[in-house]
Amino acid sequence: MRSRFPHQLEATQKAVTRGAMGFWMGMRTGKTSAVIDALNALNAWPALIIGPFQVIPGWQSEFRELGYRPEDIRVVRPGPGRRIVSTRELFLSSSHLAYITNFESVIKTDALNIRSNWQDPGEKSTGIKALRCPPCYSLPDWRAIVVDESYQIAEPSNNITTYLLKRPKVPGQYRFCLSGTPGPEHPSNFCTQYLFMDGVYFGCTSHDEYMHKYWEYNPHTYTWRVKDPQHIMDVRKYVQDRGYCVTMAELGLGCIKLRTSREVPLNKAQVELLRWLSIATHYRHPVQDTIMEMEPPVRVTFEKKVAAGVHPLTSEMISDNKILDALDYYFFKQEPFLIISRFKPPIHRAVELFKAKGVRVAAVTGDNPKEREIIRKAFQDGYLEGVIAQEKTVARGMDFSRLKWILYMSNSGSFETRDQSEDRGQHTLREDPYLVIDQHSENTNDSVLTNVLTIKRKNASFYLRQFNRAILERTL
Repeated sequence: MRSRFPHQLEATQKAVTRGAMGFWMGMRTGKTSAVIDALNALNAWPALIIGPFQVIPGWQSEFRELGYRPEDIRVVRPGPGRRIVSTRELFLSSSHLAYITNFESVIKTDALNIRSNWQDPGEKSTGIKALRCPPCYSLPDWRAIVVDESYQIAEPSNNITTYLLKRPKVPGQYRFCLSGTPGPEHPSNFCTQYLFMDGVYFGCTSHDEYMHKYWEYNPHTYTWRVKDPQHIMDVRKYVQDRGYCVTMAELGLGCIKLRTSREVPLNKAQVELLRWLSIATHYRHPVQDTIMEMEPPVRVTFEKKVAAGVHPLTSEMISDNKILDALDYYFFKQEPFLIISRFKPPIHRAVELFKAKGVRVAAVTGDNPKEREIIRKAFQDGYLEGVIAQEKTVARGMDFSRLKWILYMSNSGSFETRDQSEDRGQHTLREDPYLVIDQHSENTNDSVLTNVLTIKRKNASFYLRQFNRAILERTL
């Protein structure tokens, strides 16, 4: 069994003491093994571990490296053609310590309730045979529930958030959340995560109650403003008291990221479309073939597409300027790279143009999940010179630490997605910096979006900045 860093031991001890805690630890700081150690110390088995599909292999690997047997772990996810009832049966076993599953499977199988209420009346009403355990079958309830990448339950309207908050913690149950960016967009992002763990947050038992008690909505800017500025400091103290906060930088691990931007000119088609967007009040929906009102969020999205070189209605490429600029930069640097785009059409077009110039590249999008690991390994081993990827797809579970620069052709505006995708070049042993480049189409909101992401980065780190020099000294 590998040794632990002092900060991991402290995180584990705090979790054992509290019984419910947020592991607000940056990428590659060892939060997964710290959680597993806490579960073991609390003897919190069986444990249900929930997260995005992409994190499941990482949990399996971590259990294996910590000395657990393969039969101790059960991965539960619906396979091709597998009925929900047969998927549920995978949870009904007393022979495993941990059950790892994804968010969608949790909702479909009602995983939080299945062990305590395995004869679901809903199954009978659908004509599917109800689950039945042998009379002698002793089935303990979940002793612990762990949510990985818990920023995904920060949005109260998400299906997984709604599901989890409707299932209160049972007596003797431990609950933990893991995220390097638990409050990516707004201080209120912490609310639903702590409601899941503690059932109450600043005296409130629901997200709506909390928002109306401490925040006020501005309909002109579509934003929430805090009623009392002191509450911001209270949130920071709450998060640090009921969580364990640490980053790679605080531990002296990883490398720094340098930042720059490149201005890219618009072509005639882009200029004309932006002029139309500035005055248009309605547009014809390309799928529904109906006239729709040009609401502000739609206008902003259309402007982002045009800036990325994509027609807002047909999704056809109308400009290669950003791709050609990236190609010029590659031939200037001749270094391994990662190019990221929010939209798919520029990715496929970029692969085409780069390959035409003899550059070995591959695309990573949501359309090729089975090829992602093959492409990642080919890049890390030097068989590929670059990877051109969709922002959300590359944001989790992929190591591209061989890269020397990352170039963003377009952004989603989500700080969490941006922060996670930027860190694909990080590694605990890496010392040389890498460059993060934002392409800005002239006379568009590209530069504004980059500035907004910078502000979000500063705000998010404010709540998690808990520099502990003693930890750093002991770690080094």
